[in-house]
Amino acid sequence: MFQIILILGVINLNIQKDVTFKIYKNADKTFGYDILKDSKIFIHQPTIPAMIGTKGFIQKKSAINVAALVVYKIEHGILPPSVSHFELDSLKAY
Repeated sequence: MFQIILILGVINLNIQKDVTFKIYKNADKTFGYDILKDSKIFIHQPTIPAMIGTKGFIQKKSAINVAALVVYKIEHGILPPSVSHFELDSLKAY
């Protein structure tokens, strides 16, 4: 296995497959997502990542876009699959 070390993280060239996501509604009617790897929960994210607080996404579309970004990062070996404020802003996912 080869790895490239970058200032922002590690890119693992061992590409992951069988990674999907599931969107769900929280008790407060906001949305969260689960990242599934080999059909098992790999990441449980009820709140907006990179944001202070415990609120989920107001719009389901925002949760879908961010979950898809996290899946992309995992599939392409970008670990950890962190989401930045800049990425949230780019996706308009507040």
